[in-house]
Parts: sequence; C-alpha cells; structure tokens
Amino acid sequence: MPTWIAQWGGATPGIGMSIFFTLSGYVIALSYAHWNWRERPGFNLVRFFFYRFARLYPAFFVFAILIIVRSPSLQDLSNPEAQAYLAPHLLLWQSWLPVKYGGALVPDDLFHVSWSLSAECGLYFLFGIGAIVVAALPPWQWKSRIVALVLIATVFALLQTAWVMRGDLAPDGWSSGDWYLWLFAFSPWGVSIQFGIGVAAYLLSSSALFQRFARVASDLGAAGLVAIYALCALAIVWEQTTQAIVVSLGSSRPEEAQARETGVWSQ
Repeated sequence: MPTWIAQWGGATPGIGMSIFFTLSGYVIALSYAHWNWRERPGFNLVRFFFYRFARLYPAFFVFAILIIVRSPSLQDLSNPEAQAYLAPHLLLWQSWLPVKYGGALVPDDLFHVSWSLSAECGLYFLFGIGAIVVAALPPWQWKSRIVALVLIATVFALLQTAWVMRGDLAPDGWSSGDWYLWLFAFSPWGVSIQFGIGVAAYLLSSSALFQRFARVASDLGAAGLVAIYALCALAIVWEQTTQAIVVSLGSSRPEEAQARETGVWSQ
C-alpha cells in the first residue's frame, strides 16, 4: 500500500468502532429509555434482551456455524478444549473477561469480528441495569442526565485504576499492550464510555433547550469528525483511546428530531 494512502487509512484505529458504539448508545436510549423501568424492572430487562437477541443472534448463529465448519479443531464437541472455546463465543461473552483464545485476543481468534457483538451485549446489560437504578432513585430535576454523567465518570475512573494496576490484574503472560487493547478497545467496560456518551447525548437532546440547537449541533459534530479524522491521520491525535473518546464526542451531537425524521431509531 502506498505510504500516502496508509497514512490516511491505517492511522485511525480508534474511529470506526467508536462511532458505532456511540450511535448504539444513542439509539438504544432513544428506543428503550421511555419504558417503565421502575414498576416492571425484571420484565423489562428480560423483554429488552429478548428484543436485542431476536435482532442480532440469528445472523450471528449463521456466522458461528460457518466458523465451526471451517475450523476442524472446534468440530469435536466432546473435546473439553473445544467446549471451553465455543461456550463463551456462542453466549457472546468472549470479550467480557481478559482471556485469550488460542493465544489470541478476541478480534484475532477464530470468531474475530464477533467481538463487537460480545461487547455490545455487555453494553446492553449495563444499560438495562443502569435504567433500573435510575428509575429506582427518587425523582429530582435532571436526574437521568446527572446520573448518566456520574456513571460515565465512575467507569472512567475504574478503567484508569485497572490500567494503573495492570501488573496485578493482567493474566500471566500478558503484555501491557495486550491489557491495554482488551481493557480499552475490546471489552464492554472500556467501550462503555463511548456508549455512555451516546446515551448522555440522547438525554440532553430530550430537553427543549438542546432541541432548539439540534441542527447546529449536528453540523458542528459532522465538521468536527472530519477535523478529528485529519488530526488522527496526521498523527497529531495518535493514541487509540484518545481517538475513540474525541470521535465519540464528535458523533454524539444531540439530534433527536433528525433521528426520528430519518428513522434511525428503528435500527
């Protein structure tokens, strides 16, 4: 690949999935935040997972069958090693814990791209629990917005603590790079920051004040994404987590009215 193309195509690892996870947080909140999480928390949590399962798992199951067909080591279901490999992948929790499969991190194992579905399922769990907690708290002005921001700040602090304590927390044989990639890029706990920014954007967009400036905020966010992409490609913003956060902020402009007009919420 020519160097000038690689500069613009390969120096932005924190961008693509960050936009996906941020928009996912916005759309999930737009679709499910209005449910009665206070009166029927258990029912709504089960219903929420059933809806997401029905949308995601059938296509994933076809993908999983193809992976098993092309991977002889996974075809002997009586083999404990095959069982240990398949169980977390078929349950879509392979990215939740710091585990290597066949010596590879989740995006490089046999199920490769399905790591994002695993992270997404973890985010659904966090969203459901968060919705129940917010609904159970006594009402006050800006409750959901304040709680969302507090939760984002708490998760960020916990992630930083996990990074500082990587020597004690990382599995044997893991390098700092392995721990960094799993913690911040592939686990649902790391990408929950981006998802949470999307949820917070939805909560802000539901206020009359932000709806007045939704179009301007959307245009500024789009221009910001172009500028951030250029800064990443030029290696001015080069660290993957930093790229992810700034792109997430650029993607999360409040635009509920526009989302409803274009049918984004139905996705």
